[in-house]
Amino acid sequence: NDVGPTNPANIQELRPLPRVAVRPPSKKGARKAKKANSKGFRAYRKRRYSEAIGHFREALRAHPFYVKAKYNMACNQALAGDGDGALQTLLELQSWEDVEARASCNKARVDRDFERLHPDGRFRRLVGLVRIQLLNGADEPGLYHVGRIRKDLLSRNFFVAQYGYDRWTRK
Repeated sequence: NDVGPTNPANIQELRPLPRVAVRPPSKKGARKAKKANSKGFRAYRKRRYSEAIGHFREALRAHPFYVKAKYNMACNQALAGDGDGALQTLLELQSWEDVEARASCNKARVDRDFERLHPDGRFRRLVGLVRIQLLNGADEPGLYHVGRIRKDLLSRNFFVAQYGYDRWTRK
C-alpha cells in the first residue's frame, strides 16, 4: 500500500493520508488509555521522552483514536529529536475525522514542544505555520492595537515570531 502511514515517502512529500473515521473505545480501553497517557505525561514532565513515547504507544494500543495520546506522542518524538516520527504522527492525526484531532494539529503551530521543527518546511506545510512579524510603527498610540492583534492571533493558534516596536517609526 503506497499511501499507508508507514510509507516514508508520505513524510518526504507530505502526501495526505486517506481520511479515517474515528471509533469510540470500550470503557475498559478508555480507562487503560487514560492511565497510560497519564504515565506518559509524567515521564514527559521529567524529560524522559523515550519512556513517555512508550506510554503513549501503550495508550494508543488500548484506544487507537485517543487524540491526546497521539498528540502527546508527536510532541515527545519532536523533543526526542525524531522529527520524521513527529511529522508522521501529526500526519496520521490530521487524517482522523475528528474535531479535536484537527484542533490539535492547529495547536502544534504554537506548541513549544515543536519549536525545533519550525524551520522544517514539511512541518510548516502540515500544520499551516506562517511566521508573523507584528511591529508598531505608530509609536505609543499603536502599541495597544499591536498587543490586541497579537493576543487575537495567538488565541487562533497563529505563531507570532516577533512583536513590538518597529525600529523605523514613521513620523
